[in-house]
Amino acid sequence: MYKKDIIRQTSTSCHAVNADDGLGITGKIIWLVFNALNNRFPLSIIDNSLIQRDFKISNADLELNWNSISKNASPARALCDLFWLKLPLHFLENELGGLRAIEIGCGSGAYGFLINKILGNRVYYKGVDVKPNPVWDSYANQPNYEFLVADSTDIQVHLKNANFIFTQSALEHFEEDLTFFRAIARFVENAKHTIFQVHLIPSEYCITTFTWHGIRQYSPRNISKITNLFSNKTEKILYRLGSRQCNKVHRRWISNNRYFGGTDKREQEHAKYGEELKRAIHIDMKSPGERESCFYALVLKSSPV
Repeated sequence: MYKKDIIRQTSTSCHAVNADDGLGITGKIIWLVFNALNNRFPLSIIDNSLIQRDFKISNADLELNWNSISKNASPARALCDLFWLKLPLHFLENELGGLRAIEIGCGSGAYGFLINKILGNRVYYKGVDVKPNPVWDSYANQPNYEFLVADSTDIQVHLKNANFIFTQSALEHFEEDLTFFRAIARFVENAKHTIFQVHLIPSEYCITTFTWHGIRQYSPRNISKITNLFSNKTEKILYRLGSRQCNKVHRRWISNNRYFGGTDKREQEHAKYGEELKRAIHIDMKSPGERESCFYALVLKSSPV
């Protein structure tokens, strides 16, 4: 059975201050204080069944996939895209008998397009977002794409026979992320088929690199509030993406310019930026720092009993 909290909470965070709504000086200070408190003791009270690993690929794989990464991508975005490109989607397609995917917080649906591109347009993809996106219209005549407007708290009715549930940089914007995952946990519990989930989320370190972004960041402790909702028939793996060097690149090229009045030079100096970022990724994959993850990828596989 899916696990119920002893204290029924709706969020992994201790607050609901959303930087997406726009914050004044006082609001920004409150956001920082609440998130600093929420990120305390990141390695305490962790789900015992949560396996933690470093995301690593060979230098040859990094070179092979590098041209698929946007030249101006932040370190976190580049790492996320590398994670998607290295995800064994063909294996999953075979194991699940075809992918019936749903992405919540889909935006334009770019990652649905990416997955379909990798798998030869064989994926049925449903994109869900709280707001419609003009790009959706371009998929109107493609039968394996569907888009709809819905809130993350009302997701259960849209899961239906999905076997691949994912989010990309979306959970930090959900006010009730635990409500969202409770709905998935109920769906998983009653499903007669294997369900695979992938969620790319900002680490606790992102309070310094993506300051005043969304509601929260995630630590292994807060992620455990999510994974504890799922029973022992769910395999749970948390991948650490990037580390100290990637965070340094973000601060040097993005944060320092954004917060101290500088100019973003990634466009003009994209070759220099790209080489510096690629070198940072290579170093971090060789010698990652456990407490300085750039981003996280939470992977859950639930099989019917």
